[in-house]
Amino acid sequence: MGVKNILFSGKLALAGNIFLETLKRAIRQYCVYPLNTQIEIVVGGLDEWAGARGAAYSVLENYFCAGEIEKT
Repeated sequence: MGVKNILFSGKLALAGNIFLETLKRAIRQYCVYPLNTQIEIVVGGLDEWAGARGAAYSVLENYFCAGEIEKT
């Protein structure tokens, strides 16, 4: 259980290895072992609006599919 993947894109991805190495150190230091050894950090090619689009999609999906889920 827990977080398996961390995806960075947009301006965070442009920070490069400086930010990535700091993040890896923080995960090793502050996350519970053995969970801190199983997290995969991925740098994506998505733009800065990808998170907002994903959140909007999730809201719309829940709104339009809520009736179908309740019927089953």
